[in-house]
Amino acid sequence: MLKIGKSNNAYDTLGLPRSVTGTQIRARYRQLIRGYKRELAPRDLLNDRQFREWTNAYLLLLGPQRKEYDRRLRANRGREQPADLLAQLPEGRRLLIQAEAAFLQRKFNDAIELGRA
Repeated sequence: MLKIGKSNNAYDTLGLPRSVTGTQIRARYRQLIRGYKRELAPRDLLNDRQFREWTNAYLLLLGPQRKEYDRRLRANRGREQPADLLAQLPEGRRLLIQAEAAFLQRKFNDAIELGRA
């Protein structure tokens, strides 16, 4: 896997090559989230810029719009920041993302509370 540097696109944001598979995307996202700012409450993660960038890249690369995004990347010489997909999600889906982050950070009580919400 590549190191994370200045991100020009969703692949750079996660530090992945363009030939990456869905399984590799999930594994890398989970690896990044697992140790990230454990002092933040899971509900506050959505306000964190880095967490939002990683999550938007993750949602884009695993979503149905990946092929279109790849086409735009080729046309724009690899520079195409992902849109803010988190803002477009319903509240329930955002709660699930927060619950998953809490679970990955081993904050199990918070994960259960968010899952119930």
